[in-house]
Amino acid sequence: MEYRTLGRTGLRVSVLGFGCGNVGGLMIRGAPAAREAAVARALGSPPMNEFAARRERGRWVAEDGTELCTADSAGAERARLGVRAEHVAPEGGPSAAPIEVVEDAGHQKIVVVRLAGTRVHLIAPRTSALRPGQVLHPRIDPARVIVWH
Repeated sequence: MEYRTLGRTGLRVSVLGFGCGNVGGLMIRGAPAAREAAVARALGSPPMNEFAARRERGRWVAEDGTELCTADSAGAERARLGVRAEHVAPEGGPSAAPIEVVEDAGHQKIVVVRLAGTRVHLIAPRTSALRPGQVLHPRIDPARVIVWH
């Protein structure tokens, strides 16, 4: 294992790697957008939500036709979108999404819904009375969407 000194703290910490050699081929030979998406998915808990989408009349629309959120007028017509769970509100969005899982994480609830054929994680207040089977209309914050072209 390789160790390095962390800044000026004097602490020795191990170096983190994302894959190795041909096992981590994506990180060596993959397109930059694919590498960025893989790292974004791997970081954080819950994981990054991802959608394949197209820009349509000022909105991002998933491949299955599910409306996701507003889109800037500039940029690619098709893209891969990423959004963190904390940037998806339980209500206020244009499309219905049934709840699959509600996990009590102490100070908040992690909720998994099915939106655009994808399992989407969102954060809800601890006091929310949410349950599997209930239908939400998640609102994706368009200002926090990451667009990979």
